[in-house]
Amino acid sequence: DLFSSTFQRGGRHEKIMTLKESLNQLGFGEIKVTTYYGDFTEKRVKDFQKYYGLTVTGKADLDTLDKIEELKSTPFQRGKRHEDTIQLKKDLNRLGFGNIKVTPLYGSFTETRVKDFQRYYGLTVTGVADSRTLDKIAEILSTPFQRGKRHEDTIQLKKDLNRLGFGNIKVTPLYGSFTETRVKDFQRYYGLTVTGIADSRTLDKIDEILSSPLQKGKRHEDTIQLKENLNQLGFDGIKVTTYYGDFTEKRVEEFQQAYELPVSGIADEVTLATIDELLQSREEVTYTNYRYTLEEALDIQMNQLQQTDMYRNAPAYVHSAYIQLTSSNNGKTTSRLNVRAEPNNTSHIYGTLNEGASVTILEKGNTWYKIQYNTWRNPTRSDVRYYLDPSNNDRFQHLVLTASAGVPASELNTVLKGKGVLEGLGQAFIDGGKEHSVNEIYLISHALLETGHGTSTLAKGVEVGKDQNGHLVLVHSTNRDNVTDIKTTYNMFGIGAVDSNPLRGGAFRAYNEGWFTPEAAIKGGAKFIASSYIHNQYKQNTLYKMRWNPANPGYPQYATDIAWAVKQVTQIKNMYSLLNNPMLRFNIPNYK
Repeated sequence: DLFSSTFQRGGRHEKIMTLKESLNQLGFGEIKVTTYYGDFTEKRVKDFQKYYGLTVTGKADLDTLDKIEELKSTPFQRGKRHEDTIQLKKDLNRLGFGNIKVTPLYGSFTETRVKDFQRYYGLTVTGVADSRTLDKIAEILSTPFQRGKRHEDTIQLKKDLNRLGFGNIKVTPLYGSFTETRVKDFQRYYGLTVTGIADSRTLDKIDEILSSPLQKGKRHEDTIQLKENLNQLGFDGIKVTTYYGDFTEKRVEEFQQAYELPVSGIADEVTLATIDELLQSREEVTYTNYRYTLEEALDIQMNQLQQTDMYRNAPAYVHSAYIQLTSSNNGKTTSRLNVRAEPNNTSHIYGTLNEGASVTILEKGNTWYKIQYNTWRNPTRSDVRYYLDPSNNDRFQHLVLTASAGVPASELNTVLKGKGVLEGLGQAFIDGGKEHSVNEIYLISHALLETGHGTSTLAKGVEVGKDQNGHLVLVHSTNRDNVTDIKTTYNMFGIGAVDSNPLRGGAFRAYNEGWFTPEAAIKGGAKFIASSYIHNQYKQNTLYKMRWNPANPGYPQYATDIAWAVKQVTQIKNMYSLLNNPMLRFNIPNYK
């Protein structure tokens, strides 16, 4: 008959053209539409039969033709209307293939989103919501790995996510809202469709990463290149072999933390891509958009205390009516009084004097006195605007202080040469910086400032012990015999060195922290600086952000001097100039 003799390889018939058109339409295509049933047609028929669970013969038998007709008559295809299309659209929207208007019409956009779904899950791409597509949708929507459901396997899923750096998930069988959030984070990070449902693609990706050879305890030839690359980027000291040991994992974790990647210690595809990108270019400039305009940020800043030393030697004036003379050139204020830039009531206000403040008069006029005013002064609005505007800044104000300079200890030791007790401690700054994600050059700059270039008493070591009551005391020749638990303490960043007694405060803090070697003081100080200055909810990880905090202008900010960030740049920039091809990462604000 027709089916046994014609709808198979070698047959010819007009109806074979219709068969080919149908197969092309259903995604089993690229078949040239002729009356001849050739090898390629046979192959596509086999693909169709295998896909829909039919007996695979390559012959277009009745079961095959019936299945083709069933698919062509489904209401789930472009141009048709059906009430069940409403639920299909809702399901696709739920599964991240969305923005579909929910109506009974199966339009061109619905067809496109069905194709996207089919392509994503490895189905034949037809745009027709066939049984395989509907079954896949039902499978995903019925999975226990979605919010509100409980399942024992959720425990392992949570452990895996925690392991891969998408963590802090409480390990229970409940798939709650936080688990959904972390699954979304994982999906977004690896370019999967973001649904919060741990579907087959998500689970496969988790398994792929967890089975990577680039993780602790495994051996692989690619580990050699990974180690060489990390050593080159300053995450160094790794012995180059095929074995991925504890120290390699530690260095990978440090790299991931420094570049704000999920910290797993596994060299996944994103980690490797980031390494490659950095090796290709040792300089990176990124921009961050903020919700304020420059003028809005300036308005907020002008309501905060702003100070400048720009006008330290400029003339300053007060109204004579509010000065009670105590001698020919001295007086006291009789009320709170503005200090003006010029002898009139409309000029810029440098500051204020409280009632009863002593005043040294330099020149007397009929209405205004020129006075001695050797103090920080209020800047003008245009002064503040100049320093606030990123386009006026040296780019080193925008150096990312959470990223390593990527140079070996020998390079840093060049910078530290002749710097007292700090000389030769480049590796300690690298280790402290990596452990707490702080740029090692910034740490050195901070330490040089606080220790007087490595020569301060706190830097060189202060003995501290405990008296008979167990209280900490500074050790000296007259009390040494009565003091126990004597340790030499080191403090490289002036931490705890209060103004009232900086030596005592700084040494006691070092004792309590266990800073009994210069290296320990550097690493411990790095932790303090990281938590106190850089790593907060506003990510104030540049000098500019420390001073101006564009994410939340006004608070917190680490200085009132409008030129503070500018003044910090010089030493950091000079140190970078001594390094051989360092990594430079800049992040510049974009005001709205």
